[in-house]
Amino acid sequence: MNDRSHDGISAKSQQFPRLAEFCQGYLHQDFLDEYGSVESAASTYLSDANPNQVRQLRSEWEKFLEVVREHASTPSSQLSSFRKALVELGSSWRPQTLADIDTLTKIFAAHGK
Repeated sequence: MNDRSHDGISAKSQQFPRLAEFCQGYLHQDFLDEYGSVESAASTYLSDANPNQVRQLRSEWEKFLEVVREHASTPSSQLSSFRKALVELGSSWRPQTLADIDTLTKIFAAHGK
């Protein structure tokens, strides 16, 4: 089986295990009912996780951003690529804009500094 998505992005759980854990455990199909927003889900994860897990998540998120941006040349293709890659990791969240991705990036970056 091919480990690449249609956009050539490998976003399997093995490559980003901590990010997959976050996606599957906090951005699952009922995350809006449980947390109300992706921001609240992220904040809850960051509160629940130990410092090492937070560092791993932040590091994997940064690498994930690089991989997606490297394989998508336009903003619309980036958004599509982010959505597909997040689904591969087990997320039910579908960012509507690249600003949604930036918001999550800021939440991760601000925690633990």
